[in-house]
Amino acid sequence: MKYSIALLCLFLLLTRFVLAQQLTLGTTPNVVVKSALLDLNSDKQGLLLPRISNYSVAPLSTAPDGMLIYSVTDKLLYIRKNGIWRKLIDETNSITSVNGQTGPVVSLTTNDISESVNLYYTDTRARSAFSAGTGINLSGAGVISALNTSALWNASQLQGRNISTNAPANNDVLAWDNATSTWLPRSSTAGSVTSVGLALPSIFTVSNSPVTSSGTLTGALASQTLNTVFAAPVAANGIPAFRALDPLDIPTLDVSKITSGILPIARGGTGIGTIGTAGQLVRVNPGATAYEFFTPSYLTANQTITLTGDVTGSGTTSIATTLANAGTAGTYTKVTTDAKGRVTSGTTLAAADIPSGSTNYIQNISSGTQTANFNISGNGGVGGTFNTAGATTLGSTLGVTGNTTLNGTLSLPSLTTGSVLFTGASGLVSQNNANFFWDNTNNRLGLGTNTPNRTLEVGGTVAASGLSGLRLTGMGAATLQSPLTNVLALNASGDVIVTSNPAANNWLLTGNTGNAGTAFLGNTDDKAMVIKSNNLSYLEFARRQTLGLVQGYTDYTDPDEKVTYIRSAMQFEVPATVNFYKPKMWTTSDGNFRMKGPSAGTDYFEFGATGTNNGGGFEFIIGDDGDEPIVFKSYNYIGPVFTEIMRLQNGNAGINMNGTAPTRNLMVNGTFNFSGSVGTSDRLVGRNNSSGDVATIGLGTTLTLSSNVLDANASSAIWNANQLQGVTVSSTAPTSGQVLTYNGSSWAPAAATGSGWSLTGNAGTAPATNFIGTTDAQPFVIRTNNTEVARVATDGSFGIGLAGATPVKRLHVNANNDAIRITNLSGSGTGNPLVINATGDVKQTTALDGVTVGATTKASGAFTTLTVATSPLAFAAATTTVNNLALPANASFIRITGPTSSFTITGITAGLDGQMITLYNTVNNNMTLGNLNAGSSSANQILTMNGGNVNTNGAGTISLIYSSTDTKWIVTAINQ
Repeated sequence: MKYSIALLCLFLLLTRFVLAQQLTLGTTPNVVVKSALLDLNSDKQGLLLPRISNYSVAPLSTAPDGMLIYSVTDKLLYIRKNGIWRKLIDETNSITSVNGQTGPVVSLTTNDISESVNLYYTDTRARSAFSAGTGINLSGAGVISALNTSALWNASQLQGRNISTNAPANNDVLAWDNATSTWLPRSSTAGSVTSVGLALPSIFTVSNSPVTSSGTLTGALASQTLNTVFAAPVAANGIPAFRALDPLDIPTLDVSKITSGILPIARGGTGIGTIGTAGQLVRVNPGATAYEFFTPSYLTANQTITLTGDVTGSGTTSIATTLANAGTAGTYTKVTTDAKGRVTSGTTLAAADIPSGSTNYIQNISSGTQTANFNISGNGGVGGTFNTAGATTLGSTLGVTGNTTLNGTLSLPSLTTGSVLFTGASGLVSQNNANFFWDNTNNRLGLGTNTPNRTLEVGGTVAASGLSGLRLTGMGAATLQSPLTNVLALNASGDVIVTSNPAANNWLLTGNTGNAGTAFLGNTDDKAMVIKSNNLSYLEFARRQTLGLVQGYTDYTDPDEKVTYIRSAMQFEVPATVNFYKPKMWTTSDGNFRMKGPSAGTDYFEFGATGTNNGGGFEFIIGDDGDEPIVFKSYNYIGPVFTEIMRLQNGNAGINMNGTAPTRNLMVNGTFNFSGSVGTSDRLVGRNNSSGDVATIGLGTTLTLSSNVLDANASSAIWNANQLQGVTVSSTAPTSGQVLTYNGSSWAPAAATGSGWSLTGNAGTAPATNFIGTTDAQPFVIRTNNTEVARVATDGSFGIGLAGATPVKRLHVNANNDAIRITNLSGSGTGNPLVINATGDVKQTTALDGVTVGATTKASGAFTTLTVATSPLAFAAATTTVNNLALPANASFIRITGPTSSFTITGITAGLDGQMITLYNTVNNNMTLGNLNAGSSSANQILTMNGGNVNTNGAGTISLIYSSTDTKWIVTAINQ
């Protein structure tokens, strides 16, 4: 029986343990702590752990971590950790007292800490550890500052700029050296020169360069080659130079600008210097060498002209004519004409004049049938019965009052093919081809259209209202039937097709019932599922790639990731008691994702990204009254326990505050240390012993704490220095304009003895000795905005805008694709003009294109004759064609001889922009210029400006000019 009771108790205990997975023993076994597997509670009994004498033997040697035992050998508790038995507490090495106190609670103050350990926790004790040395002041408030009234600082900088450590010589002054960014001791004569040279472009000559003591640098224009001008390169931007004048240098001038001389034929003129008499004309002279005036032969005034033949008459200014008689005047139905078309006789039309045979006209018969086909093109009326045995064609209206029998075909040529006839007003057979049409070829009927695409096509649909041209009368009032599987529908072209009834397969606006378990809303192919409102997308479902959301950023690269794409803000439902700040998620226009909502019903919270223009951040907002906290907690499922870690409240941050609002910007309830912090100290810190507040010992503007070392701030511009780099500075007060000058022992104020050039100009200079420039073999450079704008080279050449390059001529100007302006030049004078060669060099010349400058002699020259022989060029007798004609070098007037038949030129080679030529055909055969003829290369072709070929009627001239923009020769004139 005892065993049975024991077994029953054990069974109940194990049952509870098995069911609850927990065991509670002690005074309150019914109180279960869910987080505890074993709960022991007693005020009289303890837990007796296993007492082990040797834990190195099996199975304890391989016990799992976390096992707890009591060692009887050293009487200590051991725990298994990382596969090793470790002591929990060793009393032999524990602290038995603190500062002589042995109770459970000890009290320590900063006075209990020895001064020798250099630990200071109060402002007073921290400040008392420092004392003010020479030049240092330490205030009672703990602020350390430099005594800038003490003349003891050995300055290594002036206003943040370094001072050289070079020892000064007697009468030296401090001068700024831009190359080393340092104040350097230099002789007080700094600014004088020992050698200055002048470099100018080659169009100038320079004398007295260099000047080593005193003198004047002189530049004069150098002599240039005859007949050159000062100009930019031909047909290009570039540096100007002296060069020969080019035809492209001559601007296009209006003819009114030519006020003297005779324009030769080679230049498009006539070569005639006088005006002929009244009535004369201009022609090519008999020798075909020039133009001349001639008097044509005209009819004399009041000369009589006589006409003879079929038309006779005579007169001077007007002639009355008479037509020769050939018949008798009268009205005839039949006339006879002669070979000249004159009516010679007239008679009355007789029956014999009408051809015989019933097929040639409509018979007037009282019986029988008209056997011939006939057309009625005018209006006709038939009073009785109208019978036809053959085809009948009506070109206009035919009225029949009796019966009409058509045994043949009826042609109505006035009607349109395909029209379906109907009886119109007054019984008139009518048509409406646009709206009632039969397509006999395809057997289609069109109503409202004459281009039916189906067997029956009905037009007349009104797009705005959606009304079609088809009405089924009575269908609007018909009784609706149950939906069938198939329905009639319209495709995009308006065709009526059979399709599945959407009511049987789609989701209805009013909801569906009885759907199968496999029914779903969505797509079965790789297309985005889109939900819209007001035709705007709000929600989309698809693969990331299908939605176009794959990006080259982490977590956005998987094309097959399932994505729900929300394209609107999100707001959540709340209880009716919440009236403010209803929860919402959205993205701002600056690209910041945020969330906001209610807190405690009426307060509000918000957090999310913030910032603009790549200046992003993250913020938390909580409030309404301003004192709501932001609290960070940790969670332990055992208990469960929520432990406050940090709270932000009232503009302060508190750590381990346990629900208490922090009263300082940073408040720590507990301990803290700076172990593991990086960097070096830049403040002295002290702690208020009573309040626990931590304060810094301020540093004045003249002190720095860097690398844990307190230094005077050498960059501060307040030091009252009595030394410069170890050299004493005199205490004598300077006067205006004085400089610091080294007198052999110290820097002292003294009058400036240098002879440099002042920013406001100098007076009393001696041109023979005072100059700006260099005294060694170095160029002289002028800068603005720290950029070189001009340079004088060591050989005296002067360059402008060369960006550091050495000028290659006496004056070398880089115009940077701009013009060079010279103003207020004299309006008169004599001399040689300047010309510019292809490299931009400017030179003087006495002649332009072989014509002496200032000469009044008329231009003269000889023709350039291009002989085009039949044999060498293998011209055909009647179809001679010249492709890609090559001209003699520099020829502008080409005299062509030789062709024995008409010939054609399709193109001319080597054209230069603006080049003008005249082709002079001296033979009597026509010369033709082909318009855009493919026989010549595109760049050699001719554009005649009239869309066709142009030619001379025998001898004549054609002038052309070459356009590089059009890459064509343009015809400008034709003289025949």
